[in-house]
Amino acid sequence: MSITVKFSVVTFIDRETTVSVLGSVPELGSWNQKNRIELTQSDSEFRLGPGLEPSFWSKDVEMSFNGKSELRFEYKFVSHKNGNFIWEGEGPCHNRKEVLTLNDKTASELLVNGVYILPVGIWIEKTGQVNEYEYTTRFMCHVERQQIMHYCKIFENIWLGSCPRLRSHIMDLKSQGITAVISLQTASDIQKHCSGIYRYNQNLPITLKKLYKEEGISYIWLPMEDLSTESRIENLPQGVYLLHGLLNNGHRVYVHCNGGVGRSTAIVCGFLMYVLHWSLAKVQYNICSKRPVAFIDGRALITAEKDFIQKFGQVKSRLTFIQE
Repeated sequence: MSITVKFSVVTFIDRETTVSVLGSVPELGSWNQKNRIELTQSDSEFRLGPGLEPSFWSKDVEMSFNGKSELRFEYKFVSHKNGNFIWEGEGPCHNRKEVLTLNDKTASELLVNGVYILPVGIWIEKTGQVNEYEYTTRFMCHVERQQIMHYCKIFENIWLGSCPRLRSHIMDLKSQGITAVISLQTASDIQKHCSGIYRYNQNLPITLKKLYKEEGISYIWLPMEDLSTESRIENLPQGVYLLHGLLNNGHRVYVHCNGGVGRSTAIVCGFLMYVLHWSLAKVQYNICSKRPVAFIDGRALITAEKDFIQKFGQVKSRLTFIQE
């Protein structure tokens, strides 16, 4: 028996570099660089430039169980430029390990449309796996330096990204047809990152609300602590239900925090899981392929789902969401 397995990774690399996967089984090249499986880069738009923000790479690989009930293998991602190979991590201790079987609950969560979707990997540095803070900071320093609003369209009516920093950014949202904004920034976040909208304004959160109203955009402010799984668990149910209500009322919604990496990603992912009833594997792949810098807090999403159902019941959207 064989199965199609989807490998994917996000990594900060320049335009001339390609990414491959190599592993311990023949289908993955048996660790031989000449037999590497080259991945395909997604067509997500670079707003900062290659190397300054992560890109998303993936490939479907047909793999055989060879008559066994489970498939065990190890693998790594490898970058390649001008004949030079760079393996992620530092030696075998950073090998990624998988045991695939079709006879348990995990398998049903990973199997989407006949494809076994492995968790999207974040490139492992020589010093080990980066945490959310390091991952976000590497991206945010360039967003702040260039004073841009970095956003992506997830669906026609769901957009995800960083905070507006200038008044022109709000005009940009309006030109894109955005009719509602959900901000997950704290008051101190707004004062720090949005001061370019109104210089020296000491009550920017209230001023922003008035500005959005003047532009005919509904504004929902749901402050969440940054880089906190506990804060996401506490606020996910309310944020997801707000997003659900706005969408059902016909809005095109922009969801943002500071960078559009963690908090806002959690709300959009929560909507896909709790309302559209997508598996976490499907959510992760679809979000990261469109917004590679997104950080998926799986623990928060899984933990908060019970609270969402307890508060709002089994919720379904009356809208149709088409994957592009």
